[in-house]
Amino acid sequence: MKAAGMAVGIDFTGKTDRSPNTLIAHTLLDYTLEKYGSEKQNEVQEALFRGYFTDGIYPDVAGAASIAASCGLGEDEVKLALTDESLRTKVWNKVETNYYEVNGGVP
Repeated sequence: MKAAGMAVGIDFTGKTDRSPNTLIAHTLLDYTLEKYGSEKQNEVQEALFRGYFTDGIYPDVAGAASIAASCGLGEDEVKLALTDESLRTKVWNKVETNYYEVNGGVP
């Protein structure tokens, strides 16, 4: 996997040794799209991947907020958004809907 990643510019370091629940990351991406648009969402998405796979930042609320802050979003603002149950429920409902539309897996 490391060699395959390097071929496309991804350094899989293995620094994060646990798998996250991706709902927080999906919530951050949904929030970023709504508030800042698709270009900023793409920047945050790339930073999330780099943070997790290369830098070893676990994407819990604190880690995701820190990553978002590195992209110019307000860290406290993001923490509030990521702990907002209505936003998380909205994103969870999208994930569930997409799960069945793509026949399993993350859309």
